[in-house]
Amino acid sequence: RGVSQEANSLTPLAHNVGEGGRGVRPAPASPQTRDLTPVELADPYQRITPRYWVPAADVQERLAGRWAREWLLGFRGITNVTNERTAIFSLLPLAAFGNSVPITTLEGGAVLACCLISCLSSIAFDFVARNKVGGTNFNFFIVNQLPVLPPDAFTDADMAYIVPRVVELVYTAWDMQAFAEDVWNEADAGMREVLRGRWEEQSEEQRNRGTEEQPEPLRPSAFASNSPSAAPFPPFRWNETRRAVIRAELDARIAKLYGLTRDELCYILDPSDVHGPEFPGETFRVLKEKETKLYGEYRTARLVLAAWDRG
Repeated sequence: RGVSQEANSLTPLAHNVGEGGRGVRPAPASPQTRDLTPVELADPYQRITPRYWVPAADVQERLAGRWAREWLLGFRGITNVTNERTAIFSLLPLAAFGNSVPITTLEGGAVLACCLISCLSSIAFDFVARNKVGGTNFNFFIVNQLPVLPPDAFTDADMAYIVPRVVELVYTAWDMQAFAEDVWNEADAGMREVLRGRWEEQSEEQRNRGTEEQPEPLRPSAFASNSPSAAPFPPFRWNETRRAVIRAELDARIAKLYGLTRDELCYILDPSDVHGPEFPGETFRVLKEKETKLYGEYRTARLVLAAWDRG
């Protein structure tokens, strides 16, 4: 028995935020969906409960000769320019997906996949995407027109900065262990040290806040690995505040790789900050309004510009 995952579970750099109808029986014609709670997201054993099930052998048969890894890269095929984000790409555990989650294969390895997903999930990339989309269908012919940074745009220093941050955002549950292990196997000694250091750093932060009462989770038998090259640490803890900072750091780094100036990045985040409150254009209004309601400020703009200024 294999899992079939749905588009509503995807958000940028997270594969398991939304959940469809629970259980293995057919759900009602209009099943309720919901976002997972922070407690559920912090559970590395948490997995999406799908409405549909597909034999695992069928998935392997469709991927035979095309893809040999135990993870995928997909994106939401339905979107809207009025959403918080328009282009929603995510690294995913190996599973079956319907046509609402187109899957793309990669020629490079897991390290380059980290660079690619950081670009596809950036606010600079999304700014262009929402200007390309005229309706709700985010099809391949639109994706093919979007300005994706090529592999040679990323220097060794860029990869050393980006890859550990992407792993921390993506590897928050055991079902993404295969991706973490692929990154670990490709990483040099320096990058492995950074990866291990980031895991220890976030664990220490949680202990200092008094939220780390349980011992680190052990690998369940379903994900057990006897390989000496397996990633030597469990999934990263889901921490909303830390994740916001990391995503902002990636947004700032990718904006610089696109060659943007600080003023241009300010315009992408909110044109009124550059041209005044009477300026008729808007970019991420829904995101700004949501964060202002939740946090009393446009948090993404503040964090991204702070990351830019830190270099």
